Amino acid sequence: MPDRIRTVSPLEYLAVPRPHLQWLVQGLIPRPAYLLLMGPPKAGKSFLAWNIASAVAQGLPLMGYPVINPHRVLYLQLDTKEAAWMERLQKFSEHQIPLDVPNLRLIHQDDMMLPLLVTSDKGRAYCHALLSQEDPALVILDVLREVHDEDENDSTTMKKVFDAMEPLFAGRTVILVHHTRKISPDDRLSPDPVTLSRGSSYITGRVDGYWLLYGDAPNRKLVFESRFMEQTTVTARQSPETGLFTFPDLDKDVALGPKLAALCIAHPEKKHSELASLAASTLGIKRTTYYRIMAAMPCVHRPGQAAMSHRIDTDRV
Repeated sequence: MPDRIRTVSPLEYLAVPRPHLQWLVQGLIPRPAYLLLMGPPKAGKSFLAWNIASAVAQGLPLMGYPVINPHRVLYLQLDTKEAAWMERLQKFSEHQIPLDVPNLRLIHQDDMMLPLLVTSDKGRAYCHALLSQEDPALVILDVLREVHDEDENDSTTMKKVFDAMEPLFAGRTVILVHHTRKISPDDRLSPDPVTLSRGSSYITGRVDGYWLLYGDAPNRKLVFESRFMEQTTVTARQSPETGLFTFPDLDKDVALGPKLAALCIAHPEKKHSELASLAASTLGIKRTTYYRIMAAMPCVHRPGQAAMSHRIDTDRV
């Protein structure tokens, strides 16, 4: 304990040197962060997690959001049996889904520690050694239930789980694959990820964002929301051959790029926050759609700057 604990004013707090917000997927997945990827059994959560892992590892766009650079990804598959996982990867290979991705790492079958409990000394030591060795930017824990043996309905015990994870995954983004409770027909009309998440509300309160995957194949629905963006719902079309997802709703937004560029050129004096509001009123699109499309384009009225980076600087996200 230091002899004197420093306090600062709000302005001084802001001036303390700290890392700026970074993005693994521009505007969608920040670093560091905890994100909850939820859905009922057989909804395709692990397939969506693979979509994310593969895009981030290869530096490929994800759901229309750009991945600026490839990042190292560690996928910890703790739920699916080894034989089923091998069959899944074999099917990917047969359908020309790239598997030779050096930045995407899986643990060798004979070196996987099960159960992998972050609340135990042995589990933490294993995770620490693994993370030090691989140094991933993104870690996918598939599933949350398999990294602890606590009561998920108890907020006190779930706090212990997250408190144990914090020092282990410091500076990294962690996607926690998690189950929902049963989703009723009424829930589908207006799904609330917070109330649909299984277990204590402490879980959803502790993470920075959540993704909810639900509905019937092939055209499922994906709801995503975070501290950095408002709630968005898109169609997630699951391939019957591979199980992986495409997002047809987002393909329609490609045609909006030239219209948004024209809006920027017509109003060079406006900030992107103002242009997003103008686009909402004139083109009928959400602010999140504006920023997602513009993040993939150079800023045409502020050369050398992307819309999303400008948003972060000016709007203090």
